[in-house]
Amino acid sequence: MLNLLFVLFALPVMLVSQTVCLPEFTCEVDMVKGYNNGAEIIINQEVEGEEIKKLFNEVVASSREMPAFGVSLHEETLKAMKEGVWLLFDFGETKEHNEMPFESLLINIEKDTGGVNIIRYYNGQYSGRCFYLDLDKNFNDLYDYMVGLETKELENKAEEEKVCENCASAEIPSVPNGKDNDKKVI
Repeated sequence: MLNLLFVLFALPVMLVSQTVCLPEFTCEVDMVKGYNNGAEIIINQEVEGEEIKKLFNEVVASSREMPAFGVSLHEETLKAMKEGVWLLFDFGETKEHNEMPFESLLINIEKDTGGVNIIRYYNGQYSGRCFYLDLDKNFNDLYDYMVGLETKELENKAEEEKVCENCASAEIPSVPNGKDNDKKVI
């Protein structure tokens, strides 16, 4: 009888509690940023930003938050961002999830991946424990979409360089928003 009660009541609660609520995070995002091989992707927040959030949410909707063994080191993270496709959700203020504060969340978007570390940015650094999501889907559509945006950016940069020979390339910021506000628990 106890086994039956466990299956009917406790097991569903355990399964639901493991589902991460990242779509709730993305609706509170102040700014979406992207990087492809170290170059900043130009993102119109109302068009591409919303599409990126939609594609991201489609992948993480059925994901499960798992204990994270990953720890981020600031210098190593900045170095890693020079290769691959990266997505940054900037919240414009300090938030907290599972007693871990963050101002921004950084994700390496890779094709055909089964899980992903979500790197926290807090107090001017990408450091500390990460969040980890076990994914049922992959980021292939989001990856392809973001790489498509990079092509648009490269065309714009080529045109700018024709006009101004001293135009600087986009740099990866070490401080996403430059704000230091009170944290909100999510």
